Amino acid sequence: MKRHLPPLLFAILVATLLVGQRFGSPWAGADRGPAVEAVVLVADGEVVVDAAGKTRPATVGERLRRGEIVLIGAGGYAELSVAGVRLGLDERTDLLMADLSASHPVVRLVQGRLAAASDPSSPILSVTTEATDTQLPSGASMSVINYSFRHVVEIIPFDAPLPILFVDDSAIVAVGAQRVTERPGLSVEGFAFDANTSAGAAFYAKFFHLLSS
Repeated sequence: MKRHLPPLLFAILVATLLVGQRFGSPWAGADRGPAVEAVVLVADGEVVVDAAGKTRPATVGERLRRGEIVLIGAGGYAELSVAGVRLGLDERTDLLMADLSASHPVVRLVQGRLAAASDPSSPILSVTTEATDTQLPSGASMSVINYSFRHVVEIIPFDAPLPILFVDDSAIVAVGAQRVTERPGLSVEGFAFDANTSAGAAFYAKFFHLLSS
């Protein structure tokens, strides 16, 4: 069965981007420069691309455009390259190409689990959620998990500290895993994380195996 982003959710995402542009928010693509490449590298199982409500099966090698959303179905798996940053997407994950400008590309994790590994020559990539903006430094790797139904986000640095900006204009540099509650009030707490024993263990093993192969 094909997955479609609910029309209301798609409209909210587009409206959010437009408001962000109006107020000059970098994550919304304001003052965009030349675009970077966003390319599908792996598409296993149910992987579709939503472009303004129209869906198509994702194909290896295709280029994604700003505003398109990659939707991973149950049992699916995908990998993308955005500005040279390798992104792995677990099943039941939705990822929006929020801003593909070369100066500071941004993807929005609508829901699900993402792993990212940056090339030393890649620009800083932001992975945003409703209340967070995690900035992946060049040459680093991390994971972000958005439990959207619980309004909880987990951010895990694997090998380098991660700057995390919040919607209330506060910020931290995370050296360990952080759990962010986005609603009803913003709160942040550290927690212990082991990729090998986590719920996403098989996903992480696959991502890092393909990364090293």
